[in-house]
Formats: sequence, structure tokens, C-alpha cells
Amino acid sequence: MPRVTTDRGIDRLVNFTDAVVAVAVTLLILPIADLVQEGDTVADLFTTYSSQLISYVAVFLLMVWIWTGHHRFWELMDDYNYPLLWLNTIWLLLLSLFPVIAGFTFRGLEHGQGIAYLSLLALITLVKVFMTLYSRSRKSLISPSAEPGDFVVTMDLWRAACYAMVAGLIAIWPAEADYLIWLVIPLITLTHVVESPRKRSPTDNPEGE
Repeated sequence: MPRVTTDRGIDRLVNFTDAVVAVAVTLLILPIADLVQEGDTVADLFTTYSSQLISYVAVFLLMVWIWTGHHRFWELMDDYNYPLLWLNTIWLLLLSLFPVIAGFTFRGLEHGQGIAYLSLLALITLVKVFMTLYSRSRKSLISPSAEPGDFVVTMDLWRAACYAMVAGLIAIWPAEADYLIWLVIPLITLTHVVESPRKRSPTDNPEGE
């Protein structure tokens, strides 16, 4: 099958994707800058605004972690087509909403911001699942160096379920949203620990999921 793009096309797509992610991550700092009042010192940033600063660091690392998974996906691809291009665009649209929600969340999880965050995480994860499944069915787009285990989506589906579960807990106990949302961290860590040996295993077979 002939290539559907130029040789430079996928490089331009990946560069554009990375640029959008970089801008979105950079915008996270704006709500923190708005919190700081005239006359505040650096010490105030780590005392008065400590919870907001911790939230900023957590969201920053979360966005970078999401990007690394997306980056690994494109490392496995030699080409793309229009359906994959638009799935990537939807992924970027969802990721760009992080700074919008963060502007509220850094002031405390109220009025459903925690649920909005988790819903966004679940949607981003599901879009990546669709991208993986679609590319798996279009082998002409995949790099020859890719292995079947690189396209297993079980753990991504599990992550999306975890986000939905925590969102449900927040809906039941909204007053505890500030604490419940931190359950995401051990859940992500657990899925990462489970996923690592699977990716190293030569017996992985995505067709058998």
C-alpha cells in the first residue's frame, strides 16, 4: 500500500502535537501566578499557597506522564492517515482543557471540578485506546520494529475504569473530593507496575484479548 502522506508528514504531525502539549503544560502556571498577591514573598508561595503549588506539580507531572505514553505511541508509527490524524486532534483538544480546569482546581475541588478532571482523564485514555486499536488494524502504518505487545490496550481500559471509579466516589462524597482525587496516583502506579512486565513478555498477543 502506498504512503498516504509525504515522508516529512509524520514528523510535522509529531512536532505539532508536542508543541500543543508544551503550550498546554506551560499554561498550567498561570493560575498560580494569579494567586500571588503584591507583596507576597517566595516563602508565602510555599506556605500560604502550598496546597495550590502541590496541585500544580501533581497536574504538571500527570500531563507529562500522559504525553510520554502518547509519544511512545507515535514512536511505533511509520505513517498516519486522516482517521488517525483526527483522533490525534481530539486527543490534543482534550489535553488542552487541563489548564482550564486547573484554574479552578488550584483553588479547591468544588462544584464538580474533581469529576471534570477525572472525566477528562478517562476520555483522553479512551481516545488513546481508539488510536491504538485503529493503528493495529492498519499494519501499513506501523513501524517494522513494533511488537504485538506494544498495542495491548487492557491497561489503558483499566485506567479509564479507575478514573470513572474515583469520579463516582467523589460524586457520592463531594465533601471529600480534595482527598479522594489523590487515589488516582496509587491506581496509576499499580497499573504501571502491572503493565511493565507484560510489555517485556514475548508471549503478549493482542489478538487474544
